[in-house]
Amino acid sequence: MTTVTNGNSKPVNGSAKTKIVDVEEDTGLSIPKSRFVFTDIFVDSISYSVLIFVFLFSSYMNYDAFEMQRKLSLEPEKPDDYLLPTWNDLIPSIYCLGGIFIVNKLFFVIFKEFVKNRLTLVIAEENNNELAELYIKKSCVSIFKFFFYLTSTIFGYYTLKDTGFLPTNFFGNGAFSNIFKEEYPTYLFWKRPEHLYLYINLNLAFSMFDLLEVLLNPLQTDFLIMIIHHLSTISLIIFSTLTNNSHVGSMVIFLHFYGDIYSYIVRSILYLDINDIWKGISCFLFLINFAYSRVYVFSGWLYDISKGIRHTWFFFENWLYVFLYFLLILHLLWTFMIGKKFLQYLLTGKIVDIAKVKKK
Repeated sequence: MTTVTNGNSKPVNGSAKTKIVDVEEDTGLSIPKSRFVFTDIFVDSISYSVLIFVFLFSSYMNYDAFEMQRKLSLEPEKPDDYLLPTWNDLIPSIYCLGGIFIVNKLFFVIFKEFVKNRLTLVIAEENNNELAELYIKKSCVSIFKFFFYLTSTIFGYYTLKDTGFLPTNFFGNGAFSNIFKEEYPTYLFWKRPEHLYLYINLNLAFSMFDLLEVLLNPLQTDFLIMIIHHLSTISLIIFSTLTNNSHVGSMVIFLHFYGDIYSYIVRSILYLDINDIWKGISCFLFLINFAYSRVYVFSGWLYDISKGIRHTWFFFENWLYVFLYFLLILHLLWTFMIGKKFLQYLLTGKIVDIAKVKKK
């Protein structure tokens, strides 16, 4: 592989200038070449095990969700005018999915030239325009995702702020444990805030968009982890909504999408002509926020859920709890991987993306 490390530039598509740098040689890192190993043996072994579990038990989870919905409809505590959710309430996510693809394409059209003219780091062979274009697309998609997560978080805050279970550490006036303040089954017949289903459908659509992006684009080193993450997120959103646990589901969405704002600040500027100090600062803020929100806060929520449903413990709630723990495992893995990237920055002065195009 020919690399340019002395600051010289080569034209990309005849106009934009891009420094071609082999990050592997520059940092001493290597990308696994096996089609079955994406990150490393340790991380991939956990990922394959979780993925097998997800597929083996998804049908059981589906059955238990409908069984719980049937039981709720027969509960004497259910108000006569209370409408339990159905699959029809999730149909708008299909329309939202189409809109998300359109907006993503618009962001690519708007930001393509901006990114191309400022792209300074491409993991590619010299004059490999195909891979250069791929990393231009990655940056544009990251900018779109940053704006989406920011918009979703603002919308989620105004949807959930008066529910009483948005915690004070997320600028709310309550606590997550307030979801289970009432005894079973009263806490399941909660008063849904206005626009809740719109918030859920919008973010369900985006999770499906993210899954399709992973499947349709070239393989990256985080392929397995992202497949599991998106499948778990989609499953949680659908089944928490169908069983009227959408107070839990919407809060998990809010926590995750809030944290991803910081993730895509890093990804948006990673390949642009910006001082590495700013990239290091953004990576540090991402690491601190991720560890705090997705490990510390999320673990506390899991404890609240275990206390809240200990007297009912439907089969479905077993699955819900298991999938939440899958997410916690992924959060721990991601915290470790982000921490490695920040440590690498302290040692080398460079930030390398966790998700890189996988070599064949």
